[in-house]
Amino acid sequence: MSPAMACGLEQRPWDIGDIVKLIEGGKLVMPKSIVLFERVAYLNIVLGLASVTINWPLIAKRHGAAFFVLTVLISIGIEVFLMRRTARRRNWARWTFIALIFVGTAMAIAEEILRPTPHNGVVGNAAFYLDYLTGVAAAYFLLTSESWTWFRLSSDEARDPADIRLQP
Repeated sequence: MSPAMACGLEQRPWDIGDIVKLIEGGKLVMPKSIVLFERVAYLNIVLGLASVTINWPLIAKRHGAAFFVLTVLISIGIEVFLMRRTARRRNWARWTFIALIFVGTAMAIAEEILRPTPHNGVVGNAAFYLDYLTGVAAAYFLLTSESWTWFRLSSDEARDPADIRLQP
């Protein structure tokens, strides 16, 4: 008997494929998209710190050193908290992370258009833009069909696997 049949999902054949991918030995397995999300999100933090370090002289003049350091530390704390909650199948954390990444990226683009920031050369520019690019890539991994299935199987949303309603 397949894991999907054991869970009572045989009556919805379009859902079985995604669910079977996540069930291994009777246990849910973290999908590759969520693993990639975590890795890319941690890379995003590293690139953000690199960008701040490389561009520090310009940032300190523009924003003030103490305020900016405090802002960076709080931002990292929030990002790590949301990443950990998201990887543990908390749907609210997933949507909060996605919203913060897209709003932050949109604000950065708007600021670069309205008040262009001179960065420390090519390396400073690369670090700055790669930081935002990896954030968007991390959010992308939360929007794949595999991750949608992972969050629909969340214990907060569905207590009985037979009650899971997946959209085709």
